[in-house]
Amino acid sequence: MFENTLIGIYQIAPDGRVLYANRALALMLGFRTPEDMVQVGLDQHDGSANPGRSLRRRIDEAGEIRGHVSSWKNPNGNTTRTRENARAVRDPSGAVRYYEGTVEDITELVEAQEELQRRARYLEALNNVIAAGGTASDAPGMMNACLDSTLKALGLSVGAVWAGGHRRLVGLSDDFSTALDGLESAFDKTIYVADGSEIPPGHPLHSLVGPMTRSGISSWLAFPVMSEGKRIGGLALASTGPRVWRVEEASLGEAVASQLGAGMDRFQIAEQTQHQERLAAIGQLAAGIAHDFNNVLAAIMLHAGLLMKEPGLPPRGVGRTKTILEQGQYAASLISQVLDFSRRSLLQMQPVDLLKFLKEKLKLIERTLPETIRPELIAEEGEYPLQADVTRIQQVLIN
Repeated sequence: MFENTLIGIYQIAPDGRVLYANRALALMLGFRTPEDMVQVGLDQHDGSANPGRSLRRRIDEAGEIRGHVSSWKNPNGNTTRTRENARAVRDPSGAVRYYEGTVEDITELVEAQEELQRRARYLEALNNVIAAGGTASDAPGMMNACLDSTLKALGLSVGAVWAGGHRRLVGLSDDFSTALDGLESAFDKTIYVADGSEIPPGHPLHSLVGPMTRSGISSWLAFPVMSEGKRIGGLALASTGPRVWRVEEASLGEAVASQLGAGMDRFQIAEQTQHQERLAAIGQLAAGIAHDFNNVLAAIMLHAGLLMKEPGLPPRGVGRTKTILEQGQYAASLISQVLDFSRRSLLQMQPVDLLKFLKEKLKLIERTLPETIRPELIAEEGEYPLQADVTRIQQVLIN
């Protein structure tokens, strides 16, 4: 009856010898037959890696155990998770004759629970990363939070993140930071490294082999951090021993790298907004100064206009007063440009005969230049019409 049950059944002597084991238990613990299990025993086939001795001590102390969960290292190298009920059978004197119990294979159940726990950790880490990307006050703070959450979720103690001129290293030697300078443009997709010693020269991560070795690292994952389709950095997660990375671990790393890129975009937009706000503040200041200067200029232009109407003003005085008025108009145009900067003035587009305009301004320029400099306008006669802001053309000419 016991040979066909799915539950393992056993009797074990106080010295660890297997007195009886049914076929279900033998197969459960990696033996081919119950006879193999009886011959090898539970204490001998893998030394102290298995819990046989400690279980017997617990039974001796408590008389029995119920629902005890253990991990058994099998002869084939696999690990079996078990739930066990057992008791000690004693002789009339109270000495233990043997231990008997039942064993249930719960490997799949435990692995499923561990998988749920892993996914919960990954989800929590990703939520923390998303929160950091939206609430961190600066890029280094966001990068630190993202790296710490990811390492914690994966049970790792070594990693690095770099982007936008910032970087954070955890558990790595100082020369790894230098190696990153040559890595930032070396890859554009996820790279899996199970054993760093096998990376050949020419591999995108070959420059990290030396620093990783000096830091005691032998396997890692590397993810590019992208912003607007361009690589701006990366995320590296490392293990101190050879490791076959899970698909879920790589997926988490890729998601974190994506959130890092989105976070860097946010900081870039914020920086641009701050720059625009600073320009707006400067514009407001410039507008205020321009307004005050415009008041001063208006008084100068008013008195120069009145002076032009004075009877008996000598010709030289008329010319000089005219120059004051013309330069005042030019100053007014400069004020208009300042107001343009502060976004308080619009372009005044109008028809202009360019040749006529240049001839008039040339006379003004001649009055302001030393006698040793004589400007000359060379152009064919005719009309040169265009639609433009006269003030802007004058500024280009004067400059």
